[in-house]
Amino acid sequence: MSDTPRDPSSPDLPKRAPLGDLADATAAAHRVAQLFFFAHRGFTGDADSFLREHGLGRAHYRVLYFAARLPGITVGELLDILGITAQGVARVLNRLLDDGLLRQETDRGDRRRRRLYLTEAGIRMERAAFACQEAVISAAIRAAGPRHADDFSTIMMALARAEDRPLLARVMAATGEGDGGS
Repeated sequence: MSDTPRDPSSPDLPKRAPLGDLADATAAAHRVAQLFFFAHRGFTGDADSFLREHGLGRAHYRVLYFAARLPGITVGELLDILGITAQGVARVLNRLLDDGLLRQETDRGDRRRRRLYLTEAGIRMERAAFACQEAVISAAIRAAGPRHADDFSTIMMALARAEDRPLLARVMAATGEGDGGS
């Protein structure tokens, strides 16, 4: 992947990406998997470059993103959303705390729980990284046509695992995005 940011306002997209004969479910699934692979690279590329410039990675951004959406999220809740272990996130959290992007407070009701909040610097970092992704998403919606955005959201909701839907619903409710399909 190039470190040169692309211009999301002029994507070089085909008019449509047909799945082919939907009677051949395996072929259609391969097509979707291929599209996901390259779409994911497109979605994360500019944000990853921005984060690298600041010595951070995608794991740092995920923590910042969800701490921004759910201020006061507990470490346990964050682990559930990210689907990782405490060991897996410890180094990331420590870095964000040391860099002054995140702060933690002991839960008043249960002193074993730690709640996470972005600092002002963390808010700025999360917003700047998200702006990279927002530009890509907005350009994709413009290229596909806004009428397709709801269909895309419906497909993405259907792809979310059933056990993840309560977490998705919580995030979406916190940001005023509806019920998350639950």
